Amino acid sequence: MDLYALTFKVLNLAVAPFWLCMVFLPHWKGTQKLMRPLWPIFLICLPYALLNIPYYLTNLPIFARGNFAEITTLFADPHCVALAWIHFLGVDLFVGRWIYFDSRERGYSPWLVAPCLLLTLMVGPTGTCAYLLLRALKAPATPLPTV
Repeated sequence: MDLYALTFKVLNLAVAPFWLCMVFLPHWKGTQKLMRPLWPIFLICLPYALLNIPYYLTNLPIFARGNFAEITTLFADPHCVALAWIHFLGVDLFVGRWIYFDSRERGYSPWLVAPCLLLTLMVGPTGTCAYLLLRALKAPATPLPTV
């Protein structure tokens, strides 16, 4: 197993406790303490940045041109697929963290927020849209105290 595949596996497991706590233990003080710092997101993003170093010079111009056929070709490389997935893990966790804290500040029921978090974990932009829609349609309730 190469470094990219190993990092893919490790980071897939590494994000699980954060998501499980936000979805299933939203009122637990440990979840708030776990999610408050940004270091978990940094620890997901750092391997992405480091593993991407060999690709910056070749791939950045391709992304900058925005040519769909060229970008599609990149994803034939398993390393690029692993990098894309790690990218999703880091950004989705960042957005999930924001949803978690924003919903707590607004006093939203975890039953309303959990589907948004699960969608953010699985299909990030869809979960983000779901939460933003919830936010637009639901007035803030009495906020819960945070640590």
